[in-house]
Formats: sequence, structure tokens, C-alpha cells
Amino acid sequence: MIRPRTDRPKGFTLIELLVVIAIIAVLIALLLPAVQSAREAARRTQCVNNMKQLGLGIMNFESTNGIYPPDVQSFPQGIGPDQDPLAQYAGSTTKAGWMALILPYIEQVNVYNGINMSPGVSAFDTQNVPPNLGGGGQYAGTGSAYSTVINAFLCPSSVAPGSINYWNAQWTGSGNGSGPPNPSPPTQIWGLTDYFATPGSHCDLIAALGLDPNATTDNSPLCNNEPGVISSPGTAQGNTIASITDGTSNTVMVGESCGRPVGYNHFRQVFRDSNGISVDGIINPAHGGGGAWADPYTYAHLAGSSPNGLRGVSNGTCLVNCTSDNELYSFHPGGVNLLFADGSVHFIKESINPKVVVYLICRADGSVISSDQY
Repeated sequence: MIRPRTDRPKGFTLIELLVVIAIIAVLIALLLPAVQSAREAARRTQCVNNMKQLGLGIMNFESTNGIYPPDVQSFPQGIGPDQDPLAQYAGSTTKAGWMALILPYIEQVNVYNGINMSPGVSAFDTQNVPPNLGGGGQYAGTGSAYSTVINAFLCPSSVAPGSINYWNAQWTGSGNGSGPPNPSPPTQIWGLTDYFATPGSHCDLIAALGLDPNATTDNSPLCNNEPGVISSPGTAQGNTIASITDGTSNTVMVGESCGRPVGYNHFRQVFRDSNGISVDGIINPAHGGGGAWADPYTYAHLAGSSPNGLRGVSNGTCLVNCTSDNELYSFHPGGVNLLFADGSVHFIKESINPKVVVYLICRADGSVISSDQY
């Protein structure tokens, strides 16, 4: 006679189960940084590709026009100023910034055609700026192009959105967001960019770095007359390739400045301005605005900052990843991507000597910079 089994089936004990869970947790802890690193590597590669696309557009602009695009293009002599009394910058002679000018050369012709580039119509004209959501209000426009989100203008690593309420970043008599912000601004959506042109450095920074004693009198070739590639030297509307005597492979023309008009510091935190107010980008934008691709002031002369985010040499001379307030800044660990005048993109470290950055921006200062210096 076969007796039925009465012993219970074996299973995991509580201790064994806890050991298995602990092993899985350790494996996840080991794998997660690798996965995050791989994702960041992919995002950084896409950022490089975006900047190369910008470089191709800039170089095609140069091939067509014989000059690099200026940082900001003004009306030709004898034209203007803009007569729109409702414009954000009444009486402006500013036609467009460099990013708007290269739109046809990066397959964004439809967006470019949505901007009124007619003689006498400025970038701040109400025909171009977006409407205020809800209708009416100060500086309300009728344009739609400026609200377009263009992926090539965005770094995938940036935490910033593709568009933002940009009203306060534009609101002043000069159209550059440097006035007292409106605590209840109308909602006016502009598409953002994580890149900016670097036409030069502030003379105070040059003097603080001890590079040129003439900097304090504005006679320094390193800071006077916009020594960068994407700039408007003197009365010219752009630079020729022949003017880059340092060599196109040795000269920077565009860098990352992610997060604007929100102010981020070295610790990836939104910092507070000198008045203790959070630089949130909407109520209180980064000083001087910046951040929208259609903003004619999507360029900046480097001024230096401290790691806490406050800009200006009185606060420090850090030039990489210390503030998103119109300085070189990215969300890549350890540095930023820079676009050179030959269309190549290089990653420079946070530890770079700030003097090297100043020299890289200048197109004809005669300095010799080797790649191992950045």
C-alpha cells in the first residue's frame, strides 16, 4: 500500500528571501550609474550633433553672404527706426539676431518666412512678437514664429523646457530684460535655445585676469570692438573668414548656455540674485534676458561669476558651469560643448584656465592654444 506524502513542499526562508532582495538591490545600485552614464553620453552626442548643425548653417550663411552672421543685425543705413509705438523696444533699429538669420540654412525656411524681415520692421515689432495668451496687454503681438520650438536649438541634457513665458525677459525700454520685472507678467510664449554666440569678453574680466593693462581703459584688443567671430565689429555687419587670423580651428564662435532665462549655479540649483530673489526665469529672469532663439540678444560677452551663480568679476572669474546667467553653462558633467569656426565641436572642462577661454573666443589675438589646454 502506497502511503500519501505528508511533508510540506520546500520554499525560501525569510532570511534567504532577504538575501536575494539585497543582492538584487546591490546589482541595481551598480547598474544604475552605468545606465545613467550611457544616457548622458547619448544626450551629449545629440548636443554635439545639434551644434554641428548650427555650424553647418553658419558656414552656409558665410558661403552665401561672404561673411559670418553678426550677433545682431541692424537696419541698413537710411532705414528705420521702427515706427511701431506698441513695440517692446519702441524706435528699435534691430532687425534680427544670428539664430533667426541662419534659419533658412538649417531647414527652417517656413519659420524664417513667418518673421517679418521687411525694411523698417524690427525684431521687437508687434508683427513679430507672440500674442499674450488671453489677449490684450502690454506688448501683445500677432506673430507665431517666435513661439516655435526648434530641436536643433536645444540640448537634450538641459532641464529647461522648450518654451517659456518670456515676457519679463524682454520687457524694458531696451528690449533686453534688464529692467524691474513685472510681478504679474502677461503670458507670452517664446521658443528657447541652449546655445549662444560669444562675441567677446567684458573688459573688467580681462583686467581681473591680468591679461591686458589697457582693458581698464577699453583699449584692449581682447575686449574692445567685439573680437569674436559671431559679432558686429565697428560698423560692419559681420566678419569675413579672412579676419580669423588665429585659424578657424582655433577660434570659438558658439557655446552652450543652458537653462536661461532661469538662473542655475554650479550646484545645479536655481540661485538668488543680489536682492535675494529667486531667478526663476519668469517673474525674475536672468540679468539681461537671453534664452529665446528669436531674442536678438542671444549672445553675450563673458563676464565671469562665482559658483553661487552671481555674474560679474566682483563675484568671481569662473567661466564654465558656474552660472547660466549668459555665461558658458551646461548640464553635462564636467564641462561644456563649444562650436569652433571650422564647424567642429569640442568639449572643454570646467577646470580650464579662464585665460584660455578668453583667447579661444578672440579671432585675431595672435595667441597659440594647443588642444591639451582645454
